[in-house]
Amino acid sequence: MVVGAGIAEPVGREELRELVERTLAELNADDRRGPVLRASGMSARLVISDLELVVDVAASEGPDDFLRWSFGGDADWEPEIELEMDSATAHRFLQGDESLAVAIARRRVRCSCRSRAAVAFLPAARLIAERYRGVVADRRPGPAVG
Repeated sequence: MVVGAGIAEPVGREELRELVERTLAELNADDRRGPVLRASGMSARLVISDLELVVDVAASEGPDDFLRWSFGGDADWEPEIELEMDSATAHRFLQGDESLAVAIARRRVRCSCRSRAAVAFLPAARLIAERYRGVVADRRPGPAVG
């Protein structure tokens, strides 16, 4: 159950994938946030353990896109940070309702990375959360819970 500024229902595999796909596509087309994400140089893998969903996302190296992403864990780049969590934690994290540091400390998230990768990823995660929260609100309008 997800509680906070976003939706309160559990999110299934296909819905979470659609929400993430739409979020990344919108950020990739955003002339304000996109360049910031590309400049961050971030490269991350999110492993959603209970849904068997893997999302790789990275700053684009090409001139036509700001981001690149892949589902399934077979990206053609090596992620610098890997975060493994269940779907409820992922959904809260992606909405900005779950502190990554607290989730790691409470063992709701397993993280493996170099320090530099975490420093690059955290500001990018905030931009992703802003857009994801908007995508969720567009998809499931209604009052916030919590």
